[in-house]
Amino acid sequence: MARGKNINLYIKDGISKCTIKNWIGVVYIVPRTLIDIGKQIDNLNRSGVYLLLGTTEKDEEAVYIGQADVRKNEKGVLHRILEPHKSIDYWTESIIFTTVDNSLGATELNYLEYRLHEIALDTDRCKVTNGGSPHKGSLPEEKEDEMEDFIDFIRLVVWALGRKVFEPIVNRVPESSIEDQIFHSRGKKAIASAKLTDDGIVVLKGSRLTEGLTRSAPKQVKRLRGKYSDSINNSFVLTKDIRFTSPSAAAGFVGGASLNGNDYWVTDDGVTLGQYLTEEPYLK
Repeated sequence: MARGKNINLYIKDGISKCTIKNWIGVVYIVPRTLIDIGKQIDNLNRSGVYLLLGTTEKDEEAVYIGQADVRKNEKGVLHRILEPHKSIDYWTESIIFTTVDNSLGATELNYLEYRLHEIALDTDRCKVTNGGSPHKGSLPEEKEDEMEDFIDFIRLVVWALGRKVFEPIVNRVPESSIEDQIFHSRGKKAIASAKLTDDGIVVLKGSRLTEGLTRSAPKQVKRLRGKYSDSINNSFVLTKDIRFTSPSAAAGFVGGASLNGNDYWVTDDGVTLGQYLTEEPYLK
């Protein structure tokens, strides 16, 4: 059985500081509105990597991943965040990763930025708004392994804080009977599959949606079809997994109408999602 971790969370003036025993890393969450307070934190003048999180004009969750070394003016990662960033006016909060001993040099920073960018693209949770791929740099094998350990802690803290930038959409927690269960859309106009996750329901890649929307389709359904239009091909088939916060939102998106998700999603045996979650022997 895997060992747990004790994450220490300290909050002052709206800024969160997270540490883990025996880890040299320090993580800060600094809302954009509190950047001036962040200037007073000495640790944020160290070298580090950072995330800028927010929502784009198209209502997409988005992230920018960057890094900064300490400059001649003794300004570090927070100073870099305060500088202009193209195409990321959306951001509302920053997550900053530094160390207690300011030990991250230029090559380590390049590697961390590159790998975090790579992981964020791979998990496809957020729109990654970096203009291009960061440079990986060159580290000895043993140093790369050390940085991978550092990244594991970063992912753990970000996940624990409820920001799942680096967590794949499907099956990111220990397997259970619920998370292994595939649900299917009800009706003949759509052929879709979905899985429950720890933070919603995911309509799976390859699902076919109804081509049209009903006249009474809610604005939310129309908005979702527009939001994910780039992930729907000409045959109305999804080209990637898409997460929704509720079964009904997922059902409306697939069926193009106002639908009750607890009734719309069923197992191979015809058991509705609502029954599956509330009745024995389905809940195990």
